[in-house]
Amino acid sequence: MNPLVLFGDAATGMAGFMEGLTDASTGVTSANLWAQITPAAGTLALVVIFAFGYRVSRKIVKGVSRGKASF
Repeated sequence: MNPLVLFGDAATGMAGFMEGLTDASTGVTSANLWAQITPAAGTLALVVIFAFGYRVSRKIVKGVSRGKASF
């Protein structure tokens, strides 16, 4: 599976995600939800880590430009 495709595979995309989430016989269940979200967990974790690192690095650079050492 391509880690850059968050929901389903590249051929089905969001439509495949919705079909997998809403099973015709049981509806939306926690098992269906986790089965659809688990493949995207790695990508979502990378996005959160990148956002945190970006925020910290901006704060450090801002402090350096003012001559202050802060973290």
